[in-house]
Amino acid sequence: MASCSRLPCVNASGTFSAAELELCGLQPGTLAVDNDRSPLQSDWSALSRVRRSGGNLSPPVATRLQNCMCLLRIHCAFHRYNLRDPRPIARLRRAALFIVDFNSDVVAYLARKADAKQVTLRVDERDTAPSIWADKSALFILLKNIVENAINASPVHGIVLLTIDGISIEISDEGPGIRKDHLPFLFKRFWRAPDARHDGAGLGLAICKEIAAVHDWRLTVSSLSIGTRFTVWL
Repeated sequence: MASCSRLPCVNASGTFSAAELELCGLQPGTLAVDNDRSPLQSDWSALSRVRRSGGNLSPPVATRLQNCMCLLRIHCAFHRYNLRDPRPIARLRRAALFIVDFNSDVVAYLARKADAKQVTLRVDERDTAPSIWADKSALFILLKNIVENAINASPVHGIVLLTIDGISIEISDEGPGIRKDHLPFLFKRFWRAPDARHDGAGLGLAICKEIAAVHDWRLTVSSLSIGTRFTVWL
């Protein structure tokens, strides 16, 4: 099974778990997705206040709080896009990233979810140190969305495999696959399969497609005899 996550757990609605809030000295309910006019602003303000009083926090809690701040930046960056405003996608900040290390971070972040579903996350490194020029937060969202979908689709004791080489990142699962007549709609905003088994707004893969396009990458999907394979062509 994947190792425990080093990052805080953010649930499906974008809020922090009760355990994370208690760790930062906050009460459950303090941090929640704000209304559409000011997305996540209340979360950021609350965490900022806690950080400013960091002198009263032990080093482990202070480190955990910093991780919370980092994750919240990611959620803030794409919340407006979720509300049909694509402009944040165009304001990406690129830097050189090592793919292997980055994939390990995504796996660590989703470890709790995988463990809860008894799904194993694996990384196959076929290129020892490939680096790419990308926006860190955007790439995290892209990979997180796809790997999370793969975990959701996987059976108990299934394997989600991330394969890395010099030209692509591939995510495959052992789930039931995707119906061929659904494939043309998979990356459309707000589209959800009629038989979808998990909650969602139908935006996750649309965001992934936009992120790939802005980086001049290609995102493809193929339904296998067993499972599904998503490939990010770099």
